[in-house]
Parts: sequence; structure tokens; C-alpha cells
Amino acid sequence: LKNYNIVEEFDGRLNIKLESIKSFFGTEIIGFQKGFEERNQEVYDLISTFEVKYRKFLKQNLINSFGEIQSKEKILVCLKGERREKFQNLSSEELLDSKNSPLYLLELNLIVTKQWKIFENYFTEQSNYVRLKLNEINKMRTYPSHSKELQFDDTDYKSCTSWILHFTEVFEENTK
Repeated sequence: LKNYNIVEEFDGRLNIKLESIKSFFGTEIIGFQKGFEERNQEVYDLISTFEVKYRKFLKQNLINSFGEIQSKEKILVCLKGERREKFQNLSSEELLDSKNSPLYLLELNLIVTKQWKIFENYFTEQSNYVRLKLNEINKMRTYPSHSKELQFDDTDYKSCTSWILHFTEVFEENTK
């Protein structure tokens, strides 16, 4: 069933994908749709909490692994030219401040990807899968932050919000 994209495995459990039921019956599944504002607000709230915990998690692990100076270098290497120059004078504490960090979510994801060796033990998933899910969260984040309606069907929406909650829990459990 996994090969036919009917079920997906999450946390060691198999879940039936609603999209497969919808295509089988050829009709919309009622009760899962949320309005534009309600869905965007829910995602905005989840991602706001996610980002705060993500930044704390990254800051703690980078500084513990590399120290203040080297962790700053590891962060800056993930930024493009202009942004790297712009933030050159900030400390790693400032770059990953949980409330006022200047870094984009996509840049945080690059840090995890490039420094996977120090983060891999916190995740049960493989690096490519973590990167894929973090990038999906980033895409989902762009919609409410730019006042656009989410462009996901209900199955994708539920899957992505469950990943936001999953990663938030991982970050929370591994941050002091």
C-alpha cells in the first residue's frame, strides 16, 4: 500500500492517506477543509512556535559543538554573499536569537543540512527526508506570511502541520 501511495508511515505507524480515499470515491471529503483565514492563522501560530524552538535548538547545539567563534563561521558559510557581509559583525547568539534572528527559515534549514553530523542523532529520519520536510515547512510558511492562501490539499496540509509539530517536539526535547 505504501508503494501505491495509499498509506504513509509516520512515527512507526501506517496512516491512510485521505487523498487516496478521495480519488477512489471521486469526491471531496467533507469536514477537513478549513477557511483561508483559519488555516493560515493555524499555520502561522504553529510555525511561530516552531521557529523560536528551532533557533534555540540550533544555537545551543552549534555553540556546544563548535564554540561561539567557530559556530558563527558555520552559520555565515550558509548565507549568500550580501547577507553574509551584512551579518558579519553579529555573534552566533545574535544570528540565532530566538525572537530577533535576522536569518530566514531556509537559511536555518541550510545550517542543519551542512552541519548534519551534529544534528543527526536528534532525528529518527534520514538527512534527505529531514531536509525535504523542513523545506516543505518553509514553503508552507511563505503563504501565511505573505497573506496568501495555502496551496495544499487537506492531506498535504495535515501532513505538513504534523511535521511542524513533530520537529517542534524534537527541538523542545533537546534544548535546555
